[in-house]
Amino acid sequence: MDSAAVRALFSDYSPTLTRTAAELEAALHRHGYAGPLSDWLAILRAGGLREPRRGVFGAPWEPTESREITGNYSGESDKSRYEAGINPTPANEATPPELPADSRSKAVIADPVSTAPEPPQFSYFRGGIRSAAPYAVITPRQLWEMIHGPLFVPATSQLRQAPAGSEARAEWKKRLDYVTPAGTFAPTRANGNLVAPSGLLVLDFDHLPDVSAARATLLADPLLSPALVVLFTSPAGKG
Repeated sequence: MDSAAVRALFSDYSPTLTRTAAELEAALHRHGYAGPLSDWLAILRAGGLREPRRGVFGAPWEPTESREITGNYSGESDKSRYEAGINPTPANEATPPELPADSRSKAVIADPVSTAPEPPQFSYFRGGIRSAAPYAVITPRQLWEMIHGPLFVPATSQLRQAPAGSEARAEWKKRLDYVTPAGTFAPTRANGNLVAPSGLLVLDFDHLPDVSAARATLLADPLLSPALVVLFTSPAGKG
């Protein structure tokens, strides 16, 4: 997959050419690439995908000889801009700031990723549902990385091996770490202790006959898919 194909995953609706992990996976599926994002990351990186900053991936740099780019990224690095005495400047400012005399011939355009809004945050709790005090504040990207990492593999395996409906399975569920997607809480997760809302809405689908089909349906939905922040299979594997 070359850089043009990777950029096509960003250009259909995102004016800043950035994507969350869920958005990028949805874009892959819309363009006919099957499977989870993790299966494609190496290929996307080879095609110029820029690593996540503030929870979002960036499109490949636009190749240009003159380095004068409109509505996109400048091919000039932030480091070289600062060395030249030029600060990254939003391209859509009504009145651009005055540039140093020796640099006025250069077009300076901000990296949209650097001006992207901060990602949502919510509380993360360790030790199971009986733990009422938050352990940390995390972002959706950090949650996604934990879910796809080795941290929860042992507990998830134990839970799935326990018979459905058994007390053992219910107990394993209670021991799992959890988050409060509604926002951050302190000093406990009580309703009156909401510190800052995340703006996120949770859609929870349980006891699905076909998890893969449900996932594909969500990713193919033209209204819901662009708004997805994190999409994952439940610890029990049925939701």
